[in-house]
Amino acid sequence: GGRGNKGTVYRLTLTPTPAFEVVFHFPEDGSLGAGGISELVAHPDGNYYAITPGGGQSNLGAVIRITPEFKVSPVY
Repeated sequence: GGRGNKGTVYRLTLTPTPAFEVVFHFPEDGSLGAGGISELVAHPDGNYYAITPGGGQSNLGAVIRITPEFKVSPVY
């Protein structure tokens, strides 16, 4: 899903009314990864981390960081 079919990050809120919100579209060039992400892992630094199966520097996947403000950046 998402632009260029590279994937999206979304937020699901349950209260007060259930809502689904897309907060990030992976770039069409695959630079931040592509093909969906693994389960998010919460880190003590307050960020979330995940792995993508495609995209990244060599198109072999990427490790990404997602901040509480939904800013996405590559880690590796």
